[in-house]
Amino acid sequence: MQAKNNFESLCRKTFNDYRRFIRNIENYYKKSLLEIADVEIVSFAKSLNSKNATKKTISACNLYFRSLGIDKQISQGKRTRRRKLKLQVSHENIVMLINSCSIEQSILFSLVYYCGIEIEDVVRLKASEIEIVSDSTIKINCQLFIVPLVLVKNIKLHCKDGWLFKCGKGHITVDVAEKMLFDKLELMNMESISFKKLNSSFNMHLLKSLKYACDKLEIEELLG
Repeated sequence: MQAKNNFESLCRKTFNDYRRFIRNIENYYKKSLLEIADVEIVSFAKSLNSKNATKKTISACNLYFRSLGIDKQISQGKRTRRRKLKLQVSHENIVMLINSCSIEQSILFSLVYYCGIEIEDVVRLKASEIEIVSDSTIKINCQLFIVPLVLVKNIKLHCKDGWLFKCGKGHITVDVAEKMLFDKLELMNMESISFKKLNSSFNMHLLKSLKYACDKLEIEELLG
């Protein structure tokens, strides 16, 4: 019962406040609310001392219009900030990401993306475990991978004795590698992607390209 009384009291107070705001604006312009232009209502509301009073004045006017069945809505005219859309994780954007990195980061991301090697294995690679077979092929632990020419060139420049990705006397950890990826994605304004997703993305992008090529050939054949 007490809660109901409090609610009714609050409703009466809000109603009285709204009625007072409408009376104030009508007295200011010396005409009824229905005759006052939207621009004038907003101008009057913004001239008040507080943001709360501005908001309540506009809300009071909108409530008054709704009560009369008038399809009219007044806003303060605030501009909404448009969020910058992040780049999708497409093949082109990943290539752009890899090419914008340092040599070490470029090799790290490329081995995960192009070769499909798990990040846990990549960070533990030693220079002696990588062999360059040709300008487009490398061998890692007796397994052949076809890779871009830029990766082969970077490996030639970067590979020395010991760990491929050094950190002190040992190799970098997975956490360090993940931070490298996260920071780079933020800098490039790209969608967040894990190494696991990056690992499987190349095959997915390749399949999409092959499907597009096959579809294109089928269409050309149909067209004669």
